Amino acid sequence: QHQIEIVLDDDDRAMPAQPVEHREQFLHQGGVVGRVVGGWSVSGIHQYQSGRPIHIEYDAFGSSNPYFAAGDGFSFRPDIVPGQPFKNPQYRRHCSGPLAPTAGRNPCAFYINPAAFSIPPAGEFGNAPNLISALRMPAYLNEDLSVSKRTQIAENLDLQFQANFFNAFNRTIFSSGGNAQTFIINAAPPDLSGATLANSNTIFGIMTSQQNAPRIIQFGMRLEF
Repeated sequence: QHQIEIVLDDDDRAMPAQPVEHREQFLHQGGVVGRVVGGWSVSGIHQYQSGRPIHIEYDAFGSSNPYFAAGDGFSFRPDIVPGQPFKNPQYRRHCSGPLAPTAGRNPCAFYINPAAFSIPPAGEFGNAPNLISALRMPAYLNEDLSVSKRTQIAENLDLQFQANFFNAFNRTIFSSGGNAQTFIINAAPPDLSGATLANSNTIFGIMTSQQNAPRIIQFGMRLEF
């Protein structure tokens, strides 16, 4: 049994691979051998999705926005600095995760390069797009697997064992908190030098949380009659 589902979303690129369910039964033999090595089934659902495009904005008025009394001042876009990469070249996955309660930041923890953006002069609008396609959150990769075995004990009596593995390879998908994809440039450090980051408490551009759940393993047994 094979099932393929193609999912497209306005906020996501075409997925490198679509969620796929594959089920195959094997080793069906008769007699005692059949009861030992037969009746096995393996199935899986796999999802591979590119990260959502990131939105960068800056706070021009704080909570006193004269143009939108019901909102705030976080709706303005910065300028893009030519020649600067959006993603920090020094970023390393092992530097992501919860931040220490003390001041000080490591350059390798910054997913976004703060030097790629600047706040425009007063009275001018920035040229950054609403969503930056070239700067995306980490890709979502997940594999769920299931292994089961059905053994016939008598003519109308079957014993079924099943093991389910969710996030089977225990992948860690980092995020800035939940599924948030917006970053406020006001909180960004001017650069990623050691001197600048030594006493910094910024969280701009840092992946501090885990977006997905850790691996979960479930076992079950059922008697059918």
